Amino acid sequence: GTLECNVSVALSTSDGSAASGQDYGMLSTELIFTASTMQLCEAITIIDDDDVECDDIFTVKLNTTDSNVDIPSDRESSNISIALDDTLEIGLSSANYNTTETSGTVQVCVE
Repeated sequence: GTLECNVSVALSTSDGSAASGQDYGMLSTELIFTASTMQLCEAITIIDDDDVECDDIFTVKLNTTDSNVDIPSDRESSNISIALDDTLEIGLSSANYNTTETSGTVQVCVE
């Protein structure tokens, strides 16, 4: 239908394995649709750190108390996956190891 009055929806984030303030910037805002509005977008900050961790997920939720708005259940929330790109550098602790045949073993360390 045609929108003849302003309607509003609330857009917010909630933690999953990703934590607001550590992995992403929390969002809680009201979006107002007018007759000329087809789409409204909000940017969510993703926080880059040097921590080596697994991929994280958080949720974006949409809700309203406006009786003129119907939010289908399959479009009221969406999971956002953050693929983490930090790596841990691991290598041999020495470029060369020396031993003798009679020592029986050589200890090689990885750090």
